[in-house]
Amino acid sequence: MPLPQLACLALALLTVTPLLAFDAEAAGCERATAYVASTKLVRSRGRTYVTYLDVGFRVQVMALDHATGRWDGPVAVGQADDNHGGAALAVTPDGVLHLCFGPHGTPTRYVHSLAPGDIHRWSEPERVGVRTTYPSLVAAPDGALYLVYRGHDQPEATEWLQWQLTFHVRPPGGPWGRGVVLADMPSETDQPRANYHHRLLLDAHGRLHVAWASILVAPGRVHYLCSDNGGRTWRASPGGSPVTIPATNAAPPAVYVSREANLMVSLAVDREGVPHLLYGPEYGSGSVSHAVPRGVRGWWETDGFRLPDSTVWLHQAAFDTHGNLHVMLFSEQPGQWLGNTAILREAVWAPGGTWQLRTVADLTRYRRGCFMPALATGDHLECLFYSGRDLDRATTEAGVTGHVATDVYYADLTDNWMQRIAPRPGPRVAISTQWQTPLQTLSPMPAEDIVSPPPGGR
Repeated sequence: MPLPQLACLALALLTVTPLLAFDAEAAGCERATAYVASTKLVRSRGRTYVTYLDVGFRVQVMALDHATGRWDGPVAVGQADDNHGGAALAVTPDGVLHLCFGPHGTPTRYVHSLAPGDIHRWSEPERVGVRTTYPSLVAAPDGALYLVYRGHDQPEATEWLQWQLTFHVRPPGGPWGRGVVLADMPSETDQPRANYHHRLLLDAHGRLHVAWASILVAPGRVHYLCSDNGGRTWRASPGGSPVTIPATNAAPPAVYVSREANLMVSLAVDREGVPHLLYGPEYGSGSVSHAVPRGVRGWWETDGFRLPDSTVWLHQAAFDTHGNLHVMLFSEQPGQWLGNTAILREAVWAPGGTWQLRTVADLTRYRRGCFMPALATGDHLECLFYSGRDLDRATTEAGVTGHVATDVYYADLTDNWMQRIAPRPGPRVAISTQWQTPLQTLSPMPAEDIVSPPPGGR
């Protein structure tokens, strides 16, 4: 990154030290933009709407007016259970905002704005599901909403429940329908529960896509389903035949199977409606693999990339209007996790080309980290992430209910600038336009890159 840009970034980061110098209630928590399941940014009618979880675990909403460059908010919409309760955001074609938020093993809370584009007035919360976490929400052109979460319908179940992946539909103007279990994959080892890193998308052709990777379960698996009829039937690849749900460890076949647990997966869909899966270990590897469907015959890995001497945390992916695939990830030195000192990077793949990489924010010299950046696509690629000091130590000490303040950043990856937006909007800072190309390619991801989680897991 050129020296003037480094100086600007240093100024922007140092102006928020110490973290509690400003209004702590508007600051982010240490999982402010988590998790990979949930969309945190949507651009609609000349504004970008973002949501993050503040240090008091309140769901905050802000709006950027692109004509004036001014931010509206933050507005506290509701209270989450803990640091797992961040919102999933969607906007219907009428401009109404929709949020599903709050749960960590409790019902999801659903609200919508009372007027198009209005972040200040919201409906009374509706409850969806019983024991839910990690909502993933999309809006259809007809105003229907689709929701996927990790959950179970047993209200008195123990903590070590065998979690399922559940799907709901809210028809235009109607109530939420009953949940349909898409996946039920109990552990095949002595690990007492299953978990899912999942993502739900709706493409321009009306097809629903859902992908997930099993964590806390060995062997680890990457899975995919799609539906052309609003979730009434599902297939394991766009060209395949309908399959029986819920998906299990036995069927339909997984896209990828590792010898151990803890995979992360990111899903993006191109202009033709073709799904792209990117996956890699959640802990301790510098490798990311990339797979696309091959008709009814399954999947093949087109390529991937490896960052030498780095641990890569893979997060959301999206296509731009030119057909290039963008992936947000952060990397750090091996042996660290939860973004104690991190470099936020953007990897880009052009069809038939090679992977390129650039640095969005280098936080290592400031002993600051980041975790789970969110990415939105459209005419502009936009990213939301957060930054804090010693996040691994602070998170371990605080647990899921402790209050650790962080700063929330918005980045326009098309116009190459970023800005701290909470706890108080700061100056715009240029993002480097220097790309590293080509990256070391990888195909397929070798099994030895899959490692066990650190003690305690998640």
